[in-house]
Amino acid sequence: MASRLNMDTRRRLESNIWKYSLMKFLALFLLCGSIATLYLLDFGYIMFQIAVYGSIGSALIFILELPSGLFADLYGRKNSLLIYGWAYLLWIVCLYFGGNYFLLLLSGIFSGIRLAFRSGADSALLYDSLKALGREDEHPKISGSSNSWFLFGIGVSSMLGGFLADQYSMGFTILASLIAPLISLIVIYSMEEPAHYRSVKKKSLKDHIQEIYRLIHTNKKLVWLTIFFALMQSSILFTWLYTQVFLGLYKVSFSMIGTYFFVFLLFAMLSSHFYGTLHKLLNDVTLFRLSAIIFCMALFLMSVPSLALFVLMTICIELVYGSSKPLSNHIINCEVGSEYRATMLSALGFVGSIFTMILSLIGTYIGDIIGAFGLMAGMGVLLAICFFVVLSKVEL
Repeated sequence: MASRLNMDTRRRLESNIWKYSLMKFLALFLLCGSIATLYLLDFGYIMFQIAVYGSIGSALIFILELPSGLFADLYGRKNSLLIYGWAYLLWIVCLYFGGNYFLLLLSGIFSGIRLAFRSGADSALLYDSLKALGREDEHPKISGSSNSWFLFGIGVSSMLGGFLADQYSMGFTILASLIAPLISLIVIYSMEEPAHYRSVKKKSLKDHIQEIYRLIHTNKKLVWLTIFFALMQSSILFTWLYTQVFLGLYKVSFSMIGTYFFVFLLFAMLSSHFYGTLHKLLNDVTLFRLSAIIFCMALFLMSVPSLALFVLMTICIELVYGSSKPLSNHIINCEVGSEYRATMLSALGFVGSIFTMILSLIGTYIGDIIGAFGLMAGMGVLLAICFFVVLSKVEL
């Protein structure tokens, strides 16, 4: 297919690669991320009101995760990303005027739309672009490197946002956050949609859903891989929630907690950046087996009351986290045809959100009873059993 591309189309598709990396960096370059809660408290809201705002976004992600993937497959990845870009912009605008509670709730709606319509569509557009260029073998390296920029954006923007709020004001920091969605929209508008969409668009939504059902029903390997990665990523996110709890138990100062978080993200970024190299050295089968072993052992060892051991085990978990996203995206991209790619990547996020909600409710309840140390030991053993069962179902 690559040989049939004219020079202009090839150039535009190749530009999708660096534009994808820039878009990933900007996706969570949230200057307001470290001060948004304080900004809303400054309006006089109580934490319950702020929690309602956050829960609206989470509910929208859950509801729209699969429909947004279907939209991207039927009407184009670029169109899905444009919805993401405009929702990103409107989220920040409404957040700035968050003193009006209606606008704050509207901001929560736009936040959910933003995350749902980016999920799956961005990775699918990258893989399709590489495939059209005959460069799909480079996907692990490019995906891993781009995800490292995504993580770097989180860390840098959190520190920079805190600095701007301290030097100027929280309101100024929220307004400065508009830079990221504005640049993102410019980048997305300039992207090239892979040509195969001209045929995919003609398919009806009903036919597409039926074909997805047949794919899931016949490809059990895909189903179990989705369950594996969703369980892995949701467990890592749940563990991340307890990081502050452990640092508090170890009497770490507030200033040092921020430093620890940045160091942890740095290791995740390095792992993601070098995923392409690991992919060549170990292959993906070995990688996700090692990921499961390292993650479960790290969780179990967190039950030992030692700050040094906790930091070391958290670094191990962040190394797993950094490679898990490009690893899951690459395997699912390879397993699924382009016409279903965004939908199945969204399905991964959908299943992950279900696991996250279950872990959040049950895990925190158990943690309140047996304590954080006992919770980590129990999770380490239970997840080891779950991963063993899931991997035994996958024909590798």
